[in-house]
Amino acid sequence: VLIREKPYSYDLSTPERAFASARLMIERGDADRLGDLIEATNEDERRLYRQLGITLGRLQDLAVTVREEMPEELARYQKDLADAAARGEPVSFFERIGARRRGERQRPPDQGGAEMFRGSPVRGRINDVLQGMLADPYAWIESSEERLSFAEMDEDMVALLWDGQMIPPLGWVMRRQSDGRWQIVIPLDAPGIRDAAPQNEGEFLIWGSLIASLDNVLVELDDEIRAGRHSTFESVSDSMFEKVAIPAVMIMYAYGQAVEA
Repeated sequence: VLIREKPYSYDLSTPERAFASARLMIERGDADRLGDLIEATNEDERRLYRQLGITLGRLQDLAVTVREEMPEELARYQKDLADAAARGEPVSFFERIGARRRGERQRPPDQGGAEMFRGSPVRGRINDVLQGMLADPYAWIESSEERLSFAEMDEDMVALLWDGQMIPPLGWVMRRQSDGRWQIVIPLDAPGIRDAAPQNEGEFLIWGSLIASLDNVLVELDDEIRAGRHSTFESVSDSMFEKVAIPAVMIMYAYGQAVEA
């Protein structure tokens, strides 16, 4: 992630301008600034979202590597996606998260891969999302101009709508801050999330460890792709899943112990 001496300034003065700025961040290679669009109510949250922003920048770096090192596989994936769209199958990020897979793509017998959940619908959906992230992780932001709209809740809050519908799973809103900036509100107080949300510095640090683990995985994958260790998106997504799954389980176990303490 490049750090500029004089970073760009982005306009967050309205919801529309905030998302226009998000698109500019992507175009300029400033995905690490996406964390600026998230509301933080305390310094622990702000530190966590800054760290998340750095990892989002890593994800953009990985997508650049995929374009440079795997152009034929990227073209094949994009054609498959276009064919799926022509058949009326879900292809956008939000649609694919909740979609059921119609069938598993056949792998070459020597390709290997993760054993956990192999062949299961859940694993198939995870791979679909991961491969979409490899090909173009921020396509949904770039297409938001046509598909994203805002419904006013009050003068300081709007709901985000995708194709006129609330965004799953809980719906998303933006709030105007005291300095006039509009930011996305993470629904930490929503039922089912409230009990799991970090409440103190130690719990925020554990979540930070999870993000740092993901950041390391993205760096490792970048190195593996440049070294020619992957020839297909399936191979990369399997490697990502293997690298993330076990550390994530261990970190979340530690988080559960901290919450119960």
